[in-house]
Amino acid sequence: MLIRSRFGGATVVLCAAVLLGCSSSSDGGASEPLNGGIGQICSSSDCPAGLSCRSDTKDWIAHHQCTMGCSTSGECTSKFGPNTMCIGAAICVSTCTSDTGCPTGTVCNENGWCGNTGPGSGVPVCSGTPTPCSLLDHSTCITAFGCTAAADCSGVPASCYSQSTSYTCSSMDGCSWSSSSSSCSGSATPCSLISGPSTCGSQSGCHWNESCSGVQDPCGKTSASLCKYAPGCSLVYQ
Repeated sequence: MLIRSRFGGATVVLCAAVLLGCSSSSDGGASEPLNGGIGQICSSSDCPAGLSCRSDTKDWIAHHQCTMGCSTSGECTSKFGPNTMCIGAAICVSTCTSDTGCPTGTVCNENGWCGNTGPGSGVPVCSGTPTPCSLLDHSTCITAFGCTAAADCSGVPASCYSQSTSYTCSSMDGCSWSSSSSSCSGSATPCSLISGPSTCGSQSGCHWNESCSGVQDPCGKTSASLCKYAPGCSLVYQ
């Protein structure tokens, strides 16, 4: 605060804060960007020196955010401070525990770093209702996160001696056909020891079974890059 007083017709300006020095305005200097600018939203080339504006329309990782390439987290922390790290995409990101610790416009994602998501970001989110694992076919179940595919051969195999032709005998695992006696002999392999649908189907008395169990994560909790592996979910651009 400034105090004005008149002495002999002259106006004298006194400083109210003696220890801080007399100043009629702030220092006017621009504040330093959080974590050196790592993770701040960008459009093309508007990142601080040494950083680049990342574009990733495949996996949508740190899309339109200022980043720097890295191979270890030490490279990030030594240059941008302790609240940064190197992620699997080989880029430095700002770490966080809540949205308040992130650059403007970004949010603290489930992986503990500040990501550019939300309305108007142009970054898609995974949306929809995941298909129950039990309704998925075997091949889809194998790649679906949260689901477990299982398959086995069950039943009781027919006796080798009951096979009356060389064709049916030779198609049975564990059986052999004798041309001299025109008979089938041997010990049929138990169904439970057979792997593969074709071999199981050829073993008379055996049946191939497939099942899918488990629970998929909600679409909203699945990252954009993994949304394609979540049946029932799809990308929605914001």
